Amino acid sequence: MAKGGRAGRRPKAKRVAKPNARPNARPNARPNARPNAKTVTQPDNWCVDVLGTTRLRRLGDDTSLKLSPAQRRLLAGLAMRRGRYVPVDVLIDAIWANEAPKSAKASLHNMVSRLRDLAGEQLISYHADGYRLEANTDAAMFERDVARAIELGERDAVAAADALDSALESWQGAPFHDVEHLPEVATVVASLGEVRRAAEVARVRTWLKIGQCDRAIAEAERLVSSTPADETRWVLLVDALRAAGRRGDALSAVARATRHLRDYLGISPSDELREMHSVLV
Repeated sequence: MAKGGRAGRRPKAKRVAKPNARPNARPNARPNARPNAKTVTQPDNWCVDVLGTTRLRRLGDDTSLKLSPAQRRLLAGLAMRRGRYVPVDVLIDAIWANEAPKSAKASLHNMVSRLRDLAGEQLISYHADGYRLEANTDAAMFERDVARAIELGERDAVAAADALDSALESWQGAPFHDVEHLPEVATVVASLGEVRRAAEVARVRTWLKIGQCDRAIAEAERLVSSTPADETRWVLLVDALRAAGRRGDALSAVARATRHLRDYLGISPSDELREMHSVLV
């Protein structure tokens, strides 16, 4: 050490950046913005119910999460286009209709983030085109189960009847009623209604195959009462009565159908119904 000088100074340590530092992080960044679509997997433990009250239900134990009305409308809007990205403006319309607040986009992003917190990040994916529901829906499962049950009926009528029972039980009310103000809902609901009617007819015919005529007649009568303008259901009732050996009641059903079609709809019965009458007499 030099005379009169101070002790040798300690060299300054260099500052090392923390390995996990996130420079320029945005505190209010959009949640999970644009995940790689290729890495998004289908969550198989959640289902969005839209055949009745909109619910987010965990499969297995059927636990339903408590949702706000806005969250229900968001999920219904996503479920309506399941498998496709739904634009943000469409979802805003689904949630608030014509009364969207100025903060609608931010509120939507926060709502999605909350649902991801409740049911997992992969419940809803994000892309520049909008949001997409990755979970299953009871509407999609209903359509799939009905198609499988009808096909099964060609091989195993008993199993098909049970499968149709199970599928129809999942229909708990008016589909997508939380977002019935959206223009495309009517088309989606009409399509689901056709599937339901096909399932109801298939179940009656399956019961006839396995000899459950009384059950088939009771259900056919219910169907006729609910939709008396549907001639195919009158034909179904006549078939069920004839299969049970109730010729007089079958003739009466033909007369009821003819009278209803002429008096209320102003049309004549179809060739099929007239042919059934000829066979019975």
